Amino acid sequence: AKAFIKSKYVFIGSCIGAGLDIDPLGDVLLCDTLDERIANIWRDGIENAWRKVLEHPLNNTQKTVEELQPPCSQCPYKYKCRGGCKARALLINGSFNAQDPLCPIQQ
Repeated sequence: AKAFIKSKYVFIGSCIGAGLDIDPLGDVLLCDTLDERIANIWRDGIENAWRKVLEHPLNNTQKTVEELQPPCSQCPYKYKCRGGCKARALLINGSFNAQDPLCPIQQ
């Protein structure tokens, strides 16, 4: 797992706020896993769409590890990955602070 975590080719972590997911209609999605539209680049403009992504409450969950649930709360990599993909955690485990089901450490 250490080689996987340190790979420069594989990203393990939270990605909200790292870029914009824009569909063909110009709708900005919170992420490509959750079907939550939060802006439209044609209606809101690209700068306002980016601001809405950064100000979204889920983006704040990426900044802290204090609320992570076990086993993530005890993981030595929690400061690097911040709990992994929050969307997958929500969809599979029912909470943004739950374990990312694709975590390579807990497999």
